[in-house]
Amino acid sequence: MDRFLSILSLALAFASLVPAFSATRIRLKIMGVIISILLIGSVGVMSWSMYVERQLIEKVKGDIVIIFSRNNPMSFEQVYNQLNYVDYSTASTAIDELVDQNVLHHRPLEVKSESGEKYIVRVYNSVNWPIP
Repeated sequence: MDRFLSILSLALAFASLVPAFSATRIRLKIMGVIISILLIGSVGVMSWSMYVERQLIEKVKGDIVIIFSRNNPMSFEQVYNQLNYVDYSTASTAIDELVDQNVLHHRPLEVKSESGEKYIVRVYNSVNWPIP
């Protein structure tokens, strides 16, 4: 559905430019300059947003490495609760990247509740220590 809406909006944008082609050369140049500025501006905003997001993920990765500096296996929720007001997706991305880089390892563990129900919980720890 999103792809369809994107294609539809692109088609409408091109259709709105049709009257410009019958305009004078000055108008075409002005429209070309305006469209170029808008494209450069949107690419700049997207690049800056990606840069800021990457910096935040790198900071969270450093915080997570500090959390696991001792032998203390934790679930994702325990790690997330120790981070300082980070959104869930950033924390998840940071942990996934640390696992991919072999800084952390993980293993599912079976946990029993007080009522006897069994749950599977993924536990993370530094690669320096095994997960019991």
